[in-house]
Amino acid sequence: MIFELMDGSLDDLLRTGSYATGPRPISLDQLTRLVLEHVLSGLEYLHANGIVHRDIKPGNILYSCRNGVYRFCIGDFGSSNYATMARTNDVGTLIFMAPEIKRSGQLQSAKADIWSLFVTVLWIINHRQIRQSTVRCMSPEDISASTTSLADDLRVLGDMASIDPDQRPSAVELLHRIAGRHDPLSDRPHEDNGQNIALAGYSITAQVSVSANDAQ
Repeated sequence: MIFELMDGSLDDLLRTGSYATGPRPISLDQLTRLVLEHVLSGLEYLHANGIVHRDIKPGNILYSCRNGVYRFCIGDFGSSNYATMARTNDVGTLIFMAPEIKRSGQLQSAKADIWSLFVTVLWIINHRQIRQSTVRCMSPEDISASTTSLADDLRVLGDMASIDPDQRPSAVELLHRIAGRHDPLSDRPHEDNGQNIALAGYSITAQVSVSANDAQ
């Protein structure tokens, strides 16, 4: 497998904060939406070809920035498998791992990657200080329960963290909802404006704040 030379990983970008300080800085919300759209496009291709990545996380999402325009792609296919053969448990990284991957012998579908991408979104926006969470002492069941509870704060994407994989949207469905063709909160037409292509008239980070306030 041959990749073009990339600038680093999403994890690097988040640790340095360079997305907000470069020649053409972008907001955390813009970064989140760009990652969602680009990674979902990659997952759409993988899943259409019957492949499950099984280790979607910030360290495995690579980026390049050319003339101030960010592009993200999926890397590290060491845990990938065909969906018809993916039964190995405990592959991937625990905090990003879908519940079904933790169950021995259960067939794993493309929906495992959808769960992992949802946790990645939480990681990007550092929702409830998830990056600082001590996960080494948490059981897989505790991590799954915690992720599901966080999904209530991010309603537009919350079904990505459904315990039942069949209840999670596909990459195609999410592209229509997030990137695509209308604003899922107001049904206003979406306008393509280049770097803000993934902005559909609402803010992920603002919605998290509103939802958290509603819960208080």
